[in-house]
Amino acid sequence: MGKPGAYEKAKRKWKKAELDEMTEKFQQLGVENPEGWARTQVIEGIPNLPKMIFLKLMWRTIVKEGDSQWIDREIADAEKNPSDPFIGGGLALKSLRAKGATDEELIDVVRNFQMEYLWDIVMLLDFGANNVGADQRQSSAASARGPMGDVVTCRLFLAVSSQVSSGWSIRDVAGLGPPNFEFSAVNRRIARCSLSYRAGNATRSSALRHPEVRVYL
Repeated sequence: MGKPGAYEKAKRKWKKAELDEMTEKFQQLGVENPEGWARTQVIEGIPNLPKMIFLKLMWRTIVKEGDSQWIDREIADAEKNPSDPFIGGGLALKSLRAKGATDEELIDVVRNFQMEYLWDIVMLLDFGANNVGADQRQSSAASARGPMGDVVTCRLFLAVSSQVSSGWSIRDVAGLGPPNFEFSAVNRRIARCSLSYRAGNATRSSALRHPEVRVYL
């Protein structure tokens, strides 16, 4: 048998190595205080890494301020293939430009609706279709019902392959949002985005357990 406390010592060493590795991953993602995010995942078991990766991938779909190239592409596609499905957006953009709408105005409109749409997706994954709308902060995502009248819901889960059990460990990735946004009064950009997470039946602010995430668009 090993010396008394050898197991605990080895366990602490393993946790330290895991914490260092997780901290490096959060550094690569560009979050503030990556060690804080890593610590809550390693010590408390909160799946921050898959949550952050998913959210950053969602943010990539948002039109960037000042980027009008997508408008030109949509119009060009509409002119080239006017009978294609969902081509009306490009035709509408062309018409709005002709009527005097600026690219900045078009970008603002699209960004606003993209934000609302992603908000609904986050709420749907966090609370399920049958729960969306129960909180005043939640937006217009509605419950969906199947052909038999059953509530159709969806959640985001993390599936981790286990070599020990030759199976998969499935964990609910809750706490995607909704984010709390702070807008800069100077340039109207999103200056900071702090996430919330689910703890049992309560929703707690990220400030209570892990640091804020600043997202610059």
